[in-house]
Amino acid sequence: MAISARKKLILGKLEGNYGVDSGPLGANALLASNVTISALEAETVDRELLKPYLGASSVFHVGEHITLSFNIENQSFGTDASAPAFADLLRACGMSETLITEVGSEAAVYAPRSEEFESVTLYYYEDNILHKVLGCRGTFGFGLEPNTLTKLAFNFTGLYAGPVTESAPVPDWSAFLDPTPVSPRNTANFSLHGIAGEAHKFSFELGHEVAYEARLTSEEVKIGSRATTGSITIDAPALATMDFFERVRASTMGGYHIEHGKTKGKIVEFDAPNVQLLTPKYGDANGTTTIEMGMSFVPLIGNDEFTLTYR
Repeated sequence: MAISARKKLILGKLEGNYGVDSGPLGANALLASNVTISALEAETVDRELLKPYLGASSVFHVGEHITLSFNIENQSFGTDASAPAFADLLRACGMSETLITEVGSEAAVYAPRSEEFESVTLYYYEDNILHKVLGCRGTFGFGLEPNTLTKLAFNFTGLYAGPVTESAPVPDWSAFLDPTPVSPRNTANFSLHGIAGEAHKFSFELGHEVAYEARLTSEEVKIGSRATTGSITIDAPALATMDFFERVRASTMGGYHIEHGKTKGKIVEFDAPNVQLLTPKYGDANGTTTIEMGMSFVPLIGNDEFTLTYR
């Protein structure tokens, strides 16, 4: 019986202990898109046997692991002060979680961390074939551009557990809210290095280095380092308003803020207090001069280079 390439499902649930299957169910279904899986990645060890004839030797596969990437719409909170539906994924990407439950100020705030990394179990169903991916840790990015949907692009690496034949559960996606398109009606409060300008697009990459590591008696997916970057394109201001070329040349730091969504329960805020701008380049947007700049998000005292807030 042929396997359907149209029937796919991902489940995800935070692990209590690293690499121990947390058993995600239909209630842990992820409303995902653009899924790519490398269901068996490994290195090979050649036996290098001597033979009195030409030909290859058999090899052994070692260090088996899985990589899995997918997108999640970056719009999910609601009005009950709960974490967004994809919170376990953010936490498995080395993010701390702070839930604010004060009435009228409900929010879920995520910031980078440098230790005590959590992990998630992912179940990937390709029709009735289940790939269990344990001990997953990863990184993510997202972008804002007019007339699109903003999506978190997750990339996870996990431990290989082998495929099994199993029917997918009935998914419950009720915790995922409908997305809000990026547009002037829905995106506001932009500021860069202290000025409110006209932004065209913004991209962000958390920048974790994630790697599978095998030891003599254990294996783990490790987050080794982080360099958070991005890019921004804005209408070029008059030099009297802001000389971005001089700020780049002098390595002057400044803040960045933008909000997407205007309805309580569907607002996503991005804040970065210490942004270095890089390599300014002129562009043309329907006859208006623009500047595109790289961004480096630099910590002030540690683990504070940015916050991602859902309110």
